[in-house]
Amino acid sequence: MQLLTASDPQKIPSGKLYWYGLFGGAYRAFTSNNATFEQMKNAGALSYLDKGVAEDLARYDMLYRQMQAWEEKTREIFTQVRVSRARASWIRLIK
Repeated sequence: MQLLTASDPQKIPSGKLYWYGLFGGAYRAFTSNNATFEQMKNAGALSYLDKGVAEDLARYDMLYRQMQAWEEKTREIFTQVRVSRARASWIRLIK
């Protein structure tokens, strides 16, 4: 994005734009299935576990929720990067 906003896209060598665009558009979605953990929480099964294990699971749950929030926040950013990269490539093609 800095490359595109710092200068005229027409003056950016296509190889440079392509190279840096690869990293900015990389998107790896976080997917996880926590159905078993949710069932354990809802059934009250966590109270039967060792205190240390229950604390570790609580930390896992917190990290899981943070990853989901991060995923939601960054999804739109990656989409905007891909759109900008495609627009810059399109401008090059038509001129």
